[in-house]
Amino acid sequence: MADDVRVFEKLPQRSFRNVVVVAGAGMSADSELPTFTDILAVWGVEEGSPVRAVMESGVTPLGLFCRHPELAWPLYLSRLKACSSARIHNGYLALLEISRRIPGDCAVLTSNVDGLFHRAGFMLVHECHGQIARLQCRLPCHQKTWVPNVAEISKDLSRGKFPACPHCGEIARPNISWGDSSFVHAEGDERARLFTSSVDAMNGSTLVIECGVSPGSGLRRFAEDLPRQREEVFLIRINLDAQEIAGERHLCVAASAENALVGLRDAVLFKR
Repeated sequence: MADDVRVFEKLPQRSFRNVVVVAGAGMSADSELPTFTDILAVWGVEEGSPVRAVMESGVTPLGLFCRHPELAWPLYLSRLKACSSARIHNGYLALLEISRRIPGDCAVLTSNVDGLFHRAGFMLVHECHGQIARLQCRLPCHQKTWVPNVAEISKDLSRGKFPACPHCGEIARPNISWGDSSFVHAEGDERARLFTSSVDAMNGSTLVIECGVSPGSGLRRFAEDLPRQREEVFLIRINLDAQEIAGERHLCVAASAENALVGLRDAVLFKR
């Protein structure tokens, strides 16, 4: 393991045809969005606020929307605004440049709900935990999500009215998975199918970039399995706590996502 991006000098001397990006909260951290290690920090809950008192009593984020909508929805709007205005850091742009200059395909799998990969310009993105910018029925009464009208939500909240499902009138919730059975997978299932189909169809040398993914997560297991299953896959792990990987055909980089991905771009595109 190396503690800076000079480790990319050890990349195999070959051109990569395809890229698979597997990204966790560490990718968003360089855009100044909190990681999910502290749910209160993620939602911007300040010390002494009513929301913090409720959540510290054991109420889950989903429970907050179901039982305390008057607290949940203003908080949602503030986090949606933060995600919508977050900086697209140079790591996203470096990945995008790599994806546009390789001859094959690029597919992204992320647990982040902030939509930054879409804003950066990536086409094939599977957000396995949903999207903060979409809502769904709380029940749900149907397997569809929708993009909210933020101005209308703000106006309704001032009158004590909360976002509701357009089909049944039940209170809505963000289309974010909190490990609950009411999370709507419909659009996510289609994106998952497209992601899986793209990865399965990749031929030739493939670079897997795991960035900011938590140890023990399903995303990490997915990234680690790819080089074990295919001989032409090379895995790069980027994480401030970059744990070593068993086996061959990998590099571990202990660095921030932004710095490491810029270094990777230079190594892949300009040092061949």
